[in-house]
Amino acid sequence: MSIRLPGTIQRITFKGKPFLLIPVYAEMGAAIATPEQYEAFEESYAHLYPDGRVLRHQVEIGTIADIEIVGPVEENVVRPPVEIEDIR
Repeated sequence: MSIRLPGTIQRITFKGKPFLLIPVYAEMGAAIATPEQYEAFEESYAHLYPDGRVLRHQVEIGTIADIEIVGPVEENVVRPPVEIEDIR
C-alpha cells in the first residue's frame, strides 16, 4: 500500500518541528527543508524516500509516520504527485 503525496510544496511537521515537504520526482521522493533552506537554495534537512523512510546524511531518522501534513504553501509550483510506501 502507498500514500499519494500532493505534487505541490506542503507545510509539514516532522517529529513536531515545522518544515516544508518539497516533491522532487516520483522515483526520488521529497526533500524536507526549512523555509530558509528552501528560499536560499541550501541543502535540505532530510529526504523522504519512496519506501517511506526519512534519511539525513544517509542515516534513517524517521519514517512517513513521523510526518504530519499541515497544508499547502501559498503560490505553489505544481509537480506530479509522489507515491510513498505506507509503512505505518
